[in-house]
Amino acid sequence: MTLTDSPQRKAKALKPSSIRPAKELCSECGLCDTYYIQYVKEACAFLNQQIGELEEQTHGRSRNLDNPDDWYFGVSQGMMAARKTEPIEGAQWTGIVSA
Repeated sequence: MTLTDSPQRKAKALKPSSIRPAKELCSECGLCDTYYIQYVKEACAFLNQQIGELEEQTHGRSRNLDNPDDWYFGVSQGMMAARKTEPIEGAQWTGIVSA
């Protein structure tokens, strides 16, 4: 069963001015702005201090605390720098995606 096949009723997204479940720790990922907010307790790394557990589950390891890049960016296999040649004015993020 996938999220789109879920028999659960779709939850109502939070209003933009609402306080987020993770409060001041919220990274504004957008989860709470959708009906997928019903999964926030399991999906939000900032609730219940799940960062290490979710990193291990997703990436196969937790942050290496001897690596400053892991402190700031989280678990990664390698770092690259990139820039759009024509950035979109006022865009919140770059539009560049990694896999």
